[in-house]
Amino acid sequence: LEFRRVLFRSLDFRNNTYIAGGGTAVSVGILNTSTDGITWILRTSGFGTNVIYALTYGNNTYVAGGYSGRLTISTDAITWTKRSPLTTTAYSSGGTFNGQYVSDALYGVAYGTTTAYPSGLWLVAGGSGSTLYSTSGTDFRTGVKTSALYQANFIYRVRYFAGRFWLFGNNGYLAWTIDGEDIWQINSGHLVQQVNDGASDGTLLMSCASNGQLTFNHTQPGAASNDYNTWAHSQN
Repeated sequence: LEFRRVLFRSLDFRNNTYIAGGGTAVSVGILNTSTDGITWILRTSGFGTNVIYALTYGNNTYVAGGYSGRLTISTDAITWTKRSPLTTTAYSSGGTFNGQYVSDALYGVAYGTTTAYPSGLWLVAGGSGSTLYSTSGTDFRTGVKTSALYQANFIYRVRYFAGRFWLFGNNGYLAWTIDGEDIWQINSGHLVQQVNDGASDGTLLMSCASNGQLTFNHTQPGAASNDYNTWAHSQN
């Protein structure tokens, strides 16, 4: 497969392996791996015709999310397994469990440790405010308290820093969680702009949005939720 025919949506480097995910013009899910960034091997991702949007690695498990709520996992980045529901509260592609619709595209996934889950947590998010979380990397459950907060919007990126998971989305949406269920929305300073991503060095939290907007917040890690509501615009 020629790379020029693939629209890559996500790229990650974990456990000495590069992983690139995306799709082709005919919406075929593509996943390639490499150990040197030069020679790439096409893997069977389990996504079929669904584009891959998000990739991450944590606690010896790779997780990939994409179109139509497709979610697969792997322990070696070679063999990928689609996750299916075990109960009516577990993850399902194209289902509605606990009022949470999860058949929309999953755009972001991250792994980290928090005070609520010191052993680690995977958080996946996407269209219609869908959030899924897992403590095992195999059983993903819906973030049931999220739908009422953000069901009409999209979450485009999930990041982990400062001991929290951060969600970035449209209409100026920026929120954080430490358990995958209790989602605290804050004022991003972007008004109605689409917030695409964020980053932090541990003391400064920044987010970027459409129309060239960059905002920052100096709140220290561990602060109360409302301390994140004061944002300033960066100057170019």
